[in-house]
Amino acid sequence: MCGRFHLNIDGDFKGVPLKFTRGDVFPSEICPIMNQNKEIKHLKWGFPIEGLNKLIINARSETIIDKRTFRDLLENNRCVIPAEFFYDWDKNKIKYKVSLKNIDRFSMAGLYKKCIDKNKKEFWGFVIITTSANREMSKIHHRMPVIFDREAEEKWLSNEEDIFKVKNLLKPYKDGVLKVESQAKTEQIKFNI
Repeated sequence: MCGRFHLNIDGDFKGVPLKFTRGDVFPSEICPIMNQNKEIKHLKWGFPIEGLNKLIINARSETIIDKRTFRDLLENNRCVIPAEFFYDWDKNKIKYKVSLKNIDRFSMAGLYKKCIDKNKKEFWGFVIITTSANREMSKIHHRMPVIFDREAEEKWLSNEEDIFKVKNLLKPYKDGVLKVESQAKTEQIKFNI
């Protein structure tokens, strides 16, 4: 699962100028993504659930191709979300900061689409794709965001890859490279949409 992440950048991301210095990003907030055209867009994190005051913020990699909502987006609406680290909480509500060793910034897999909010206004939103946890992450939670190395990221953003090939990219990150740090005993913050 991924319910909060951190990004602080004033420079470039994959050769594209990007300034985003907010720090922690919560569901329902606007932050940068990179689409398949290698453009930076600022979108809202989450797809609204019609009739409910809730957001879908994550999509499960294992069922993404079976659910029509997400399957249709796999064709032309793939994106990556830059992050420096993300947070997760264990069953005891202990908060952990998770980053990559020796890498300042990484990309998480995502999908985006045009949405309509509860006030009938259109906006563009995105979700982060999650997968089963790797070895380090499994000590905290059974899910984690899909994190790409450079090769997988290029394939994910390629307009030439079909959805069955890109589906195979959605797997746990390799073992031994996550840096997991306990933060404090804290409740996961609820958010408003």
